[in-house]
This record gives sequence, structure tokens and C-alpha cells, in this order.
Amino acid sequence: MSRLNDVRTGPKLVGGFSIVAVLCGIVGVVGMFGMSDMQRYTHSIYEDRVLPLEQIKMVSDQYTVTIVDATHKVRDGATSWNNAAETVRQARRSIAEQWSAYASREVSGDEQEVLAEAERLRGQADEALDELEAAFRAGARTFVFSNPNNPSGAVY
Repeated sequence: MSRLNDVRTGPKLVGGFSIVAVLCGIVGVVGMFGMSDMQRYTHSIYEDRVLPLEQIKMVSDQYTVTIVDATHKVRDGATSWNNAAETVRQARRSIAEQWSAYASREVSGDEQEVLAEAERLRGQADEALDELEAAFRAGARTFVFSNPNNPSGAVY
């Protein structure tokens, strides 16, 4: 302890600040590595969860907004059958693109079962859309389709 007392104040200050600077540098480097890991995890969450939700939302919107809207416009006489058929074709292309991107990613066991069920239901929807497009080409304003969940059918 006496040796430290023999050292002048200037070198003591320089030594103290040097120790603090080194500790701050260590904390900064550890923080940078932590931020890098956090950025990687955040990117993984976006790629694995947020992006698929956006794709499913786009598919849902094409079915529930674009296609249904086209049928209502034909029924109301607000658009031609050809325009409605083209709208349905474009919506189906968008559905196919987004669904393909969604289904091509790696999924877990539970999600695989849900995906298989959605594929089956999508096949049923495609059959109904084939009938709808044929009705548009034939110039039908009213379209009745059968729904296995509602056997009485629905009129559009």
C-alpha cells in the first residue's frame, strides 16, 4: 500500500481511467455480440412467423375480398362477366403464388397436419372457383354452389 502512496496523482488518474476505459470496451464488445444475436433471432422470427402470416393473409384476402367482391359486382350488374372472370383468374394466380411460398417453408409436425387439411380444403375451393368461372363465361348472374358444411348451398 505504501508503494501506491509514493506514486504521484497524475499516473494514478491515468491508471484509474485506463481501467475504466478497458472495462467499458469489454462491456461494449459483449453488447455488440448480444445485439448481433438479437438481430439474428429477430430476423428468424420475421422469416418463420411474420412472413407466413402475411402470406396467409394475402390468400385469405383474395378469397374473401377479391373473389366475393367480383361475384357481388356481377350479381349487382356493376361489372361484366368477362371482367369478373379475369378478376377471379388474377386472384387465383395470386393465391397460387402466395400459397406455394407458404407451403414451401419448413413446418413442424402439428403445423404439417393443419397444412394438409388446408390443402384439402383449398382443393374444394378450387373446384368451386372452376364452377364460378364457368358460370361467368356462360353469363350467369346468379350462382348456386354446394358447400359440404352448409348443404343447402349459398346464392351469389
